[in-house]
Amino acid sequence: MGVARLVEHDRDEANPVIVSGVPSSAASSAIDPDQRTWPPLLAGVIAALAAFALSAIVFAIPVFALWLTAAEVGPAWDTWTEVAAITGTAWLAGQGLPVSIGGLTVSLLPWGLAVIPALLLFLAGRWTSRVGDLTRPVHLVIVTLAAVVVYAGLAVGVAIWIDDPSAGLGRVIATTGVLTLVAFGVGSMTGAGLTSSVTSALPGWFTRVISGAVVCVGVLIAAAATAVGVSLIAHAEQTHRLLMSLAPDLAGFIAIIVLSLGYLPVLIGWAVSYLLGIGFIVSSGATISPFSSASETALPVFPLLGAIPESPPVGAAALPVIGLIAGVLGGYTLKRRGAGGWSFLAEVAGMVGVATAALWALLAASSGSLGTGLLANIGPIIGPTLGVAALLWGVGSLIIVIPVLAAGPADPDFVAVDRSTTPAARFGTDDLAGNNDQVGSQHQQEGRLHGEHHP
Repeated sequence: MGVARLVEHDRDEANPVIVSGVPSSAASSAIDPDQRTWPPLLAGVIAALAAFALSAIVFAIPVFALWLTAAEVGPAWDTWTEVAAITGTAWLAGQGLPVSIGGLTVSLLPWGLAVIPALLLFLAGRWTSRVGDLTRPVHLVIVTLAAVVVYAGLAVGVAIWIDDPSAGLGRVIATTGVLTLVAFGVGSMTGAGLTSSVTSALPGWFTRVISGAVVCVGVLIAAAATAVGVSLIAHAEQTHRLLMSLAPDLAGFIAIIVLSLGYLPVLIGWAVSYLLGIGFIVSSGATISPFSSASETALPVFPLLGAIPESPPVGAAALPVIGLIAGVLGGYTLKRRGAGGWSFLAEVAGMVGVATAALWALLAASSGSLGTGLLANIGPIIGPTLGVAALLWGVGSLIIVIPVLAAGPADPDFVAVDRSTTPAARFGTDDLAGNNDQVGSQHQQEGRLHGEHHP
């Protein structure tokens, strides 16, 4: 009798009962009372606190390194409290907020450094998916809103503590809130595996418009980044000369490198305006564009600005064609994802509108001041750049739209199918191939029973 029980027990362990697609052993472990998950509200609060603390440490390290290695320090660096206040200023600048330095408001910031808090918030969001009970979209809303409130509230506390009126509390809340909403929200959603649940609830036209807008803006950014990289290589000697003219020590050299990396996205924003033929302002009244020269312009002494060409390169007048190509690719993206008929025009209009808004955000973040006088207002010329970009995107999209409309309505017997919802996309090509093989084998067996031969 005992042997029979052992055999039955081994059979159960080798072939666990499947209930609702989950093995009984896994189901029992999933409901184990000893393995408790955190409520979404608590998980969001703890994650936001951790992201804030880690980002503060990251920005504090170079500040304290400069304080410890500097040969001489000014009166603002006398005490730990003052150094901590400078760290708070650096932390706010790293969030993309204007700050006051030496009585001057600096609004053109190295917002490329915002990738640091964004990455930490993203990782914090993914952490909540492991410790929190995030099984439904409503849980994502709760955990993300908790993180937004805590992180934005801490940012307000830092701004009040350092007593810097440059940004204003409203802008502090808006900037850090949006940063947390996007980075933390995406992290928690992807970590919980709810991306498909969220995106599948969106209408098809909306996802097509967003995809087309991403292509339009992405092509310009990719071309601008390439142009910046090529220009930095081509003007390496001038960049090195500007760096050596500052005569930095080791700590200063590290600070310049960090600032240069932070300002790279700003330079890419300038390059976008340059590629579209409008250009940007580098000092009061001096505009750099494919149709003007920088040889007579007094540039600030900063190594990264050595990449600005003194004269337009050969063929610079044809650079706006890149915007036209971006529009063609955006329109093709809409068509490939199922856009058609007269609604195609409406989706193109929506795509251009969304892309223009995204480009405005990039250009606005790449504009501002570095003090007074010649540096009071520098950056892309936003209005004309947006107008040219929207025009080129629209014209480029029409190159795809017009042939579709000219072809007339589609065959009524043909039904356009979204590629993402086809059986091959849902179950995988290999699974379908396996099913086809099974069906073929079944037909061959039936044929043998009837005396038929199937090759």
